[in-house]
Amino acid sequence: MSRKSLKRTTSNQTIASFYSKLDHLSKERIDCDPVGQRPDIESMSKRQGIIDTILRGYDFGELKLRTLPEAVRKALGYKFRSIDGGHRKRAIRDFIENKFKTGSYTVAVLDNGQEISVGGKYYKHLPEEVQDAFAEYEMRFVIFNEDMTDAEAGETFRRTNITTDVNWQEMLNSYEDNLVAKFIREISRPIKGLNNEYHPLFEYKSLNPEDRKQIWWSSASTRLRDDEFVTRFLTMLTKDSKSLNWLTCSNKENEQTFIELGDPITGVWSKDSKKEKQNKKLIIDALDFMLKYVKAKKDNSKGLLSTQEFTMFSRLDVYLNKKYESSFKVNDWNEFYVAVREAMDKFVGRVDTDLRTDTHKDNKGIRTVTECFRQYLTVHDDQIRSLQSIRWLLEELDIEDLITVLDPVRVFPKEMIEQVLRKQEYTCWVTGKSLDIKDAVGGHRLAYSEGGKTESENCVVCHSEENSRMGYMDAKLYRQVRREELSLIG
Repeated sequence: MSRKSLKRTTSNQTIASFYSKLDHLSKERIDCDPVGQRPDIESMSKRQGIIDTILRGYDFGELKLRTLPEAVRKALGYKFRSIDGGHRKRAIRDFIENKFKTGSYTVAVLDNGQEISVGGKYYKHLPEEVQDAFAEYEMRFVIFNEDMTDAEAGETFRRTNITTDVNWQEMLNSYEDNLVAKFIREISRPIKGLNNEYHPLFEYKSLNPEDRKQIWWSSASTRLRDDEFVTRFLTMLTKDSKSLNWLTCSNKENEQTFIELGDPITGVWSKDSKKEKQNKKLIIDALDFMLKYVKAKKDNSKGLLSTQEFTMFSRLDVYLNKKYESSFKVNDWNEFYVAVREAMDKFVGRVDTDLRTDTHKDNKGIRTVTECFRQYLTVHDDQIRSLQSIRWLLEELDIEDLITVLDPVRVFPKEMIEQVLRKQEYTCWVTGKSLDIKDAVGGHRLAYSEGGKTESENCVVCHSEENSRMGYMDAKLYRQVRREELSLIG
């Protein structure tokens, strides 16, 4: 990142001036609620603390804005977008609009040193002189020019918040216009004002900022946890299976995924809509896999999904997708849950006598497999340890007893359909009636969903309408039923 790209100016503005720029008619309108900011779930005490700081006359730090390019301004109606300080800006706006009261402890200190107790009051109920002092409070802004990129805005946000413990996912989320960032936040959580359809794995019982309970998780989502989980999935699933680190998802790798796939100008998704659709389907399928698992867990144990389980089963899902080229299905989710959970109990269970006691040597010395397994679940940047955790799990169960491996190729090629139709003497395999090649489609004698191969020995050619009617029904049974129907008709 070059210094040239970070041109900026500074500006001191009163709260009154700042608030006027939130009006939709303002030519210098500020977007205080960009989707790239951390979700606005701060506690009431934090909001009240910000107002108390202002009323007492203390400095609350500088705020950073990004000047939007002309095309974005016209589309969104904003000239500036918040990079850092969104909580402070929103607290000021909401207090002026009487959406919350001051804390019970709040005191206003006027320029002459007079102290006035103003605890438990809305803005409209403050004494006039206190309102005036609040409106005249000076805010310090750093304003970056319109050449700033999403990556630079994200890095600026991260570096600004080094002392306030901003995690890596919060930094990635601030990649405002990045297509990956947009997809991940919209599939991971409800976004204020967007009404987005996020994945049901992350469904909430309550959206109360003080009590954000989810239906399927044993612990509350904080610090963009669910965004991070989806990001890890995306990073692993979109890697080439020949990659040396196909089962890792370090912070740097996650960021690289955002840049390579999601950059709005140079990214893969912006250039290849088919690839974007394929990548998104991988994520949706993976989250569906996890949701089916936790539903089976709830049916069998009444328990919910833990972050430890998510790490283990996200790795397992990626492993199965890589090994079977995304072509497998779980035969019975209840059986799958019980078998895999029993295998997990060998490493993280609560019954000591069931835990594995054999040892393993790594760079930390000789430890029990159980100790290593637990520690490896916290490591996301080491291929050897990630893969070893999967290998240990698979030692405790026969995975191919629990899944059906499907043919990676689902659709019969045209040449094969024509060849089989000739052998059928140009008649429909279902009805026995004459069939023209233009109406012919290939179907699986043994259903694809049951592991039937997409090869000539398993190919039957029938009329496209019959194939549609057959759906997932057993082909032989469907032919018998259909011919009986036709015999009654004719």
